[in-house]
Amino acid sequence: MNPNVKKTLRVVLIALACILLGMPAFAKDPKIAPDLEGVDPSSTVDVIIQFAHVPTARHHAMVMSRGGNLKARLDVVKGAAYRIQRSQLESLAKDPEVVYISPDRKIKGMLDLTAAAVNAPTAWNSYGLTGAGIGVAIIDSGLTNHRPQEWTWRPAHRLPTGLHGRRHARPIWAWRARRRHRGG
Repeated sequence: MNPNVKKTLRVVLIALACILLGMPAFAKDPKIAPDLEGVDPSSTVDVIIQFAHVPTARHHAMVMSRGGNLKARLDVVKGAAYRIQRSQLESLAKDPEVVYISPDRKIKGMLDLTAAAVNAPTAWNSYGLTGAGIGVAIIDSGLTNHRPQEWTWRPAHRLPTGLHGRRHARPIWAWRARRRHRGG
């Protein structure tokens, strides 16, 4: 083999090895959600931190020692919601108990896809069904959020008067009353 080709091949292999071995140093932390990467390090962010196990007082203390405030426990997902300075997330991500850190995104319920989800247009157009004469059942799980940091289950006899299913039934009865008033 030509000595110049050997030398060129050696240089290319060394450069490739340096690039591949150096990539982890520039990689983003896989435990931090990508949409938190561009956030100003001095800003305060609302995050959900998921742990390997249901968080205990020790986990919360670890976050609070970095200036974080516990907003809500999320034991179902082995996590909790916190408000913390963005610059502290990298040190938290290094802890082996931390699985993932994501922004605490604002969510809201929407009813814009309900008809499509149950294929209602087929019932309306193909079969002429309108929903007239259909009864409505309200199933109340008993879950309430009387305590701001956790969901609790209370039997019906322990709920304050007016809370057990009635708040869900009122809109249906109001709709039905409007239909009757209009003659529908």
